[in-house]
Amino acid sequence: MLTWCREDLTPVWWGQRVSTAEKEHEVDVLVAMPGAGIVAIELKARS
Repeated sequence: MLTWCREDLTPVWWGQRVSTAEKEHEVDVLVAMPGAGIVAIELKARS
């Protein structure tokens, strides 16, 4: 399932680990944004 990384809008796959400046995250929860025309995701910090 292709979606978009919330922070920089790069394409990522569900469950893929993505890196930010501070931490590595895993795509966790899809969040619909009504009226925005996009779908954002929440990123879960990995310990």
